Amino acid sequence: GVYEMGSTFKIFSVAQGLEENLFDLDTSFNTEPFFVGKKKFKDKFNFDSEVTVREIIVRSSNVGSARIALELGKENQKKILKKLGLLDPVPFELIEAKMTAPLNPPDWKPLTLATVSFGHSISVSLLHLARAYSILTNGGFDVKPTIIKKNEDQDIRKRIFKRETSHKILELLEAVVSDERGTGRSANSVYYGIGGKTGTADKPSKKTKGYLEEKVISNFAGVFPIGEPRYVIAALLDEPENTFKEKTCRFSGCTVAPMVKQIIERVGPLLGIIPFKNDEDNRSDS
Repeated sequence: GVYEMGSTFKIFSVAQGLEENLFDLDTSFNTEPFFVGKKKFKDKFNFDSEVTVREIIVRSSNVGSARIALELGKENQKKILKKLGLLDPVPFELIEAKMTAPLNPPDWKPLTLATVSFGHSISVSLLHLARAYSILTNGGFDVKPTIIKKNEDQDIRKRIFKRETSHKILELLEAVVSDERGTGRSANSVYYGIGGKTGTADKPSKKTKGYLEEKVISNFAGVFPIGEPRYVIAALLDEPENTFKEKTCRFSGCTVAPMVKQIIERVGPLLGIIPFKNDEDNRSDS
């Protein structure tokens, strides 16, 4: 299936801005509420009136993301999505992949620019998301998903992003998980270095125009080990609810992100990745 992925899309506009040298991680953007046409953009949580690109990603500001996209412009936004394979079906051996044609916006007006920047107005598959994050975190080389085991010649890989851009994206994804204010801090592990980005999108109604009340699609794109990335894991939950907290939580940070952390901690040893710590105190949960 294809879904609106929410804030996991925010990293794409930032990557394009870094690639085109339009800004750096410490460049500030206005995060005060503003209108695009009749649509008002505001964040669910309080931000200062000006925050850096780093904080926009770490704390996941919709307003900041929209501002970045509007500065990039239509051609730059479409360019990054095209390069990452997010506008076309994923080439893949399984017949089901043919059903993952993205639902792209019919136009690319300023309102579309803003909403696409945080993963609305465009629907893609989880395989699209995994491929895009693989490209951004492997040094900037193109990736063709496959289930066929083969040894890829390092010399013939096609570079589509600068290595420096990839390094900065990794820095951001690590901060999303390691920073105490990061939306993905629940994916922080004492065993493995994990980076990633959270995404929570309102779920469209099948019966009426608009979105369902209190129903979301939550996803998380994780990269590990973050110091020397080898794997990307993209996971999605449809209508998740974490009822173990005082108030029911549906955000990616309290549903799918901790799930991905547990998956990584379980498969890491099977993949031969040595954990950070092996002392008795940290083995009790393994």
